[in-house]
Amino acid sequence: MKQVAEKGLVAGYSDGTYNPSVQVTRAEFATFLSRVFDGNDRTPSKFSDVGASHWANEAIQEGLVAGFIKASDFSNNRFEPNKAMTHGEMSRWLANGLAHANADYGKAIEEMANSSLTLIPIPEFYKGGVNKKDLPYIGVALGTGLLSGYKDFTFKPNGNTTRAEVATILIRFMDAMKKAPADFTGVKELREVASTGTNILTMSSFEKTKYGGYEDVLGKPHKITLGLLQ
Repeated sequence: MKQVAEKGLVAGYSDGTYNPSVQVTRAEFATFLSRVFDGNDRTPSKFSDVGASHWANEAIQEGLVAGFIKASDFSNNRFEPNKAMTHGEMSRWLANGLAHANADYGKAIEEMANSSLTLIPIPEFYKGGVNKKDLPYIGVALGTGLLSGYKDFTFKPNGNTTRAEVATILIRFMDAMKKAPADFTGVKELREVASTGTNILTMSSFEKTKYGGYEDVLGKPHKITLGLLQ
């Protein structure tokens, strides 16, 4: 919290408090991220509930330019600025923000979104409770370490985030913006799984040969024979 305050990313309330346990709203998170990008370009929003006089209007307009806010993600042209951010929604904003900084993050999102082999290592992936469209964004957020799961390994896509947690996330985000997807083993692993169905090349010293990889036999009858060395 001290770091983000010193960088001017997050400010306290008028009474001098920070309220670390308070949930972060869409308007607040848009403001925090806009300060990270610190751009001058704006795109007028068409959100019916965010007028020109709204305190977060410029931040939201900058978010539309930077791409971490997508108008298509909101229904009925309503931004609902006072609604608490969910983990799933935050993953989407953060991943899109990284894609604006480095197009290869956008490719990683597309690869996971368009593959039937995509696997995200959270219980909700198997048990339900997560919007399929959010999976590639959650994958990038987890793979870069921007967000992490809980002690029971759940991600809680519909759970909310506090101001204290967001302070940590913003510092991590600024660091991730300086790096490429290839710098994160987690992202590389998820991309390999989406492409081949395995993470063997990322997690080992093996190299892919000209004869193809395991993805060539996925979904086809195959047999693995183990031999003993004498």
